[in-house]
Amino acid sequence: MQNLVTILLISLLSISANSQNKDAIKVYDFDSEPEILKSKAPQLDNAHPNLLNPQISKTEYETVMESWTKLHQEMASFLKAKDFEWETEDEQILIVHKFYFDADGNIHTYVFNLLNEDIDEQQRQTYSNLVSEFAETYSIGLKRDKQFAQCGKTRQMNQNI
Repeated sequence: MQNLVTILLISLLSISANSQNKDAIKVYDFDSEPEILKSKAPQLDNAHPNLLNPQISKTEYETVMESWTKLHQEMASFLKAKDFEWETEDEQILIVHKFYFDADGNIHTYVFNLLNEDIDEQQRQTYSNLVSEFAETYSIGLKRDKQFAQCGKTRQMNQNI
C-alpha cells in the first residue's frame, strides 16, 4: 500500500512538473516590438508554411478557411466574455496578424499590428495579454506533420460604441 501511495505521489508530481514546463505563448505587438520581429519573423515564417496560401493547402483550402473563420469568432467571443473594450470611437478595429501553430494546432506565437492609430499602449497591452490567455487553451482543430501558420487581416466590430 505504501508503494502504491509513493507511485501515485511521484506520478502526480511528474504531471504537475510537465504542465508547468509548457512554454508560454509568445505575443508580439508589431508597433511595440518591431526590432524583435525583424529578427524572429523570418525564422518563424521559414518554419511555418502559411496554410491560407491556396498553393500550400490545395484540396484542404476550404477546411483551412473555415478554421480561420472559427478562430476569429472564438477569439472575439473570448474578448467579449472578458469585457474587453478597445476604448476608441472607431466602429471597426483593423488588425493584421499571424498565428503560428505547433503540429497539433496549438498556438505558440501570435504577432499583431493594430491599424487603428488611436488605440493606446495600455489597451494594446491588455489585448496582448488576453490573446495570450485565449491561446493557452485554444486549438484550431487542424493537425499537420509539422508546424504551420495562418495570417491575414481582420475587422472586429467595436462593440462598445
